[in-house]
Amino acid sequence: MFSKIDTIEYYLPKRKKITSKNFDKIFNKTGIMNTRVSNTNQDVIDLAYKACLKQKNKLNNIDTILFVTQTPRYLLPSCSCILQEKLKLKKKIYTLDLNMGCSGFIYGLSVADAAIKSGIGNNVLLVCADKYSKYIDEKNTNRYIFSDSASATIIKRCDKKKIYDFSFYTDGSKHQSIIINKVDDNEKFSMVGSEVFAFTLEQVPLNINK
Repeated sequence: MFSKIDTIEYYLPKRKKITSKNFDKIFNKTGIMNTRVSNTNQDVIDLAYKACLKQKNKLNNIDTILFVTQTPRYLLPSCSCILQEKLKLKKKIYTLDLNMGCSGFIYGLSVADAAIKSGIGNNVLLVCADKYSKYIDEKNTNRYIFSDSASATIIKRCDKKKIYDFSFYTDGSKHQSIIINKVDDNEKFSMVGSEVFAFTLEQVPLNINK
């Protein structure tokens, strides 16, 4: 019993051009020309819903929902639970939220693969959605490299191995380098870009080679 990626869809809110005086510097270092910012009345579940609607012809068979986000609507209940009701899916369904960022899709894919191999489900809806703009204020230059968006991936059971082994790496010693923390009773995003970038240069290539 194996798993495979069946289809991937996504939803992107409106574009917002970078208006910083350092546009050339941002573009040369990242290649980013604009970011995506959702409406103030939209949250991750709204973004996810729009992505999932593009898969509407395949949702009836979904028996597992995995929702990857670091910017949930509530701390309780889970986004996956709310999405089940919003999509009007059957109630006999396995739902789970994962608090992950950049590596969220890979972690979600590994959980989907494990769920199928263990017999928990045969048709998994993997949603990745975030609304970072809610936590990044206008004074924070990191706002140029974090967009609001959502993807909806369907992973299905299959008889031939399509998804291969995973490689993971976790180092919590630098957790303060990228964090949403309380500042003056408000939750705000902060990042030490140089430390995050150094981690990416040092560890990610090793994992890719592995």
